[in-house]
Amino acid sequence: MTKEELLIEIRNLHCSSEQDYNSESYESYAFYVTEYNRLIVHADSLGVKNLLRIENVPEGERASFSVGSVAEIAKLREVVNKSNILLQKLEAFNIVENDKINIDPLILIFNKFHIIAQQLIKRYDRRSTINIIDEYDVQDLLHSLLKLYFDDIRTEEWTPSYAGGAARMDFLLKNEKIVIETKKTRSGLGAKEVGDQLLIDIAKYSEHKDCTSLICFIYDPEGRINNPRGIENDLNKRTTSSFTVNTYIRPTGQ
Repeated sequence: MTKEELLIEIRNLHCSSEQDYNSESYESYAFYVTEYNRLIVHADSLGVKNLLRIENVPEGERASFSVGSVAEIAKLREVVNKSNILLQKLEAFNIVENDKINIDPLILIFNKFHIIAQQLIKRYDRRSTINIIDEYDVQDLLHSLLKLYFDDIRTEEWTPSYAGGAARMDFLLKNEKIVIETKKTRSGLGAKEVGDQLLIDIAKYSEHKDCTSLICFIYDPEGRINNPRGIENDLNKRTTSSFTVNTYIRPTGQ
């Protein structure tokens, strides 16, 4: 694992675990403990020392249901705190070069997207608004939010020919060389279908001269994806030394 890949995974771990903690999805703690312990091994190999493993909750202290026991809640909070500390250590260790693109504004948009979409429905006197019904609605709202942080947002760019055809990408941030692909889950478009589509997208965009980073935003308001963190990690593992993949399934805590 490269230094850049490690930082991406730590950022994803901290963001996702914090979101789950805030939404009281405490049952996810075991997955995050495993991920944290896996990542500190890589951090140690890169020279970040004195990192302690997080121990799992003993079986007798686990909750019978998904609400989370006191010990499990505390353990998820420990993941949030320690992943944040590790993130700060990595940045202080100069793991990322100064010219790397900051994707924090995109993460903020994705994390707040569902809240914003819900707020838009609550208009005075029931005036017309945008309801997020399908993928095109997701793109319309996301396009507006991207304008807060980015100047050159292109929606008419074509992907390279792949498997005999080409398609328009959702968004190209030209200056940053970032492509954003959006999906919205629905009946018939669940975890498997979304994953399969994004695997094809990853293969296409890895060949695009203006794309060094693909960001996949999956809007899942009905909670159709049962294991969002697993899908995020599977897709993010497609990252290479010259092409990064970051996946965000929101809202969390379904």
